[in-house]
Amino acid sequence: HFIPDVSNNDLNVVNGENDLIYTYGEHSRSYEGYSKTKLGNHLYYVSDECNTWGNSNHYVCETSIYFLYECNLNNTGCSQMPFQYIGNAFYIEMKPNELTNEINIYFDIGTYPGTTTLIYTYGPHPRCYVNGCTITSEQ
Repeated sequence: HFIPDVSNNDLNVVNGENDLIYTYGEHSRSYEGYSKTKLGNHLYYVSDECNTWGNSNHYVCETSIYFLYECNLNNTGCSQMPFQYIGNAFYIEMKPNELTNEINIYFDIGTYPGTTTLIYTYGPHPRCYVNGCTITSEQ
């Protein structure tokens, strides 16, 4: 179903499991639905966009740029968090820790099925663990 987000002037699309799957607006984006997690009073999603298209097949994305978004529990008020990762991921898993108020983000990277690797920790003291991960300024 559709959720108007007046605060961001966006229209969010949510599936039957209440997972945010797409945002239409000035900065339209899709989300990796299986990567949703909750920490405190917010939901977190990973979004990606193609960074480089294949040389031999221009319809295949070779590397993507991944972003982290924080949303209100009703999937509105989404804002980009200070994280960016350039690479490939076959699977993304976010593990929240209420005690430390942090989220560890793991990507399966490398040749399929990949190696589960801790990429980034989001929280009061964000940390990157691999090349391609950047702590950006908040949007």
